[in-house]
Amino acid sequence: MESRSRWPAIIATSTPRAFVEPTLGLLGEQSLYRRAGIQLLHFNTLFQLAAWRHSSPETLAKARRFAMIPDFGPLTQAATSAVPFRALVDADDQAFFQPASMKQALEAWWRKMGQSAPEGPGGYARSCLEGLVLAFRKTLEQIEAIRGIKLQRVHLVGGGSQNSLLCQLTADATGLPVYAGPIEASALGNLIVQARSLGWVSDLAEARRLVERSFPLVEYQPRGDTLNKASVPRAQRATGTRASRNRTSSPVSTPWASSWARVLASAASTAPMRSKAALPPRAQVSALTMLG
Repeated sequence: MESRSRWPAIIATSTPRAFVEPTLGLLGEQSLYRRAGIQLLHFNTLFQLAAWRHSSPETLAKARRFAMIPDFGPLTQAATSAVPFRALVDADDQAFFQPASMKQALEAWWRKMGQSAPEGPGGYARSCLEGLVLAFRKTLEQIEAIRGIKLQRVHLVGGGSQNSLLCQLTADATGLPVYAGPIEASALGNLIVQARSLGWVSDLAEARRLVERSFPLVEYQPRGDTLNKASVPRAQRATGTRASRNRTSSPVSTPWASSWARVLASAASTAPMRSKAALPPRAQVSALTMLG
């Protein structure tokens, strides 16, 4: 059994807004900005920590260290080495919308679907990433069907674009090149709107060219047969399924298509029917991410 100390606790308090001003008074707004470039939003990690220190000091005292965003590198490396398609999740399932414990929510979902939990934090992380990527693929196919077009590439923006495994798996699952970045997408979008209103750029096309020149993108190409040979046998061993020999789609889609079919088959018997016309909330976000 995994030691509980190996699993991180996620900070999510409901009252950080009240601690913004006291924290800024203690550290100084300008000093904080120079040191961390922190956005002055109440849900920022620093204010979450201040609220947690006030509401649950005994819990905070048990922490041995804080894993900030740059520290997720080792977890990503562990996920990269984990067995592909060991346990699958439907990222759009409401069970994963702000649960008290994401680890417990995942384990409950796998039990309900007759799946075994993966091994260690790396296995859990890989399952979550694969679930997101399967949702990306589904949403891309929905966009193509609705608009009657064939998309040629995927753009991932925001903080998640820093996760190289997420970007590579997205390329593998969709069979399309993925362009990662810019990271500060929200701030740049705000800047573009203001620049257009001030007449600094003539139109949206010029603004996009300016962003492209200012922030280099990282390109990820689908790995094709490399992924197929590595993933399909292990996926078959884990699930007992057999890959079809009559598929006419590109080789890169084989493990991902069969994996998504497993998710749908598992969910069909337990989840209520959803309207085909309406995209689930996370799928809508995925669509905006790809089209943005």
